[in-house]
Amino acid sequence: MSDMSELFILQNHDNLFLGRQKEWLDGRDPTGLFKTPHKDEAVNQVFEISSKDYTQRIRVVSCKVNEKGLPVIEPELLPDAQPKSASLFAEEAVTDEATVDVDEFAADDEDAADIKLDAESDQANESDETETGDNQQPLL
Repeated sequence: MSDMSELFILQNHDNLFLGRQKEWLDGRDPTGLFKTPHKDEAVNQVFEISSKDYTQRIRVVSCKVNEKGLPVIEPELLPDAQPKSASLFAEEAVTDEATVDVDEFAADDEDAADIKLDAESDQANESDETETGDNQQPLL
C-alpha cells in the first residue's frame, strides 16, 4: 500500500507524461497530469492506453509529492523544452504552413506554366521532325 508521499504518473517513449484529459504533456506543469497514489491503478491505465494505441511505450514513474499534493518530477525525466503545448503548436504550424503554401503555389504555378510551355514546344518539335521524317531510325 502506498502512502501519500508517493504518486505514480505515466511517461511515454517521447518522455511526455499522460495528462488528466488523456493527452501527452511535457510535465513542467504537474497540475494537469494524470496521477494516482495506487500503482495498480497506474498499471491499469498503461494497459488501457496500450490497448488503444499499441505504438505507445509507457512506463510507470514513481514520484515524491510536494506540499500541494502534486508529483515532483526529477529534471532528468523531463523532455527537452518545447515552445508551446502540442495542440497550440500544431494549430500555429497549420497557419504558418498555409501562408507558406500560398507563396509556394504561386511559385509552383509559374514553374508549371514554364514546364508546360517547354513540353508543348518539345511536342511541336517532335511532330515537325516526324512529319519531315528526320527523326526516323534507320532499318538494319
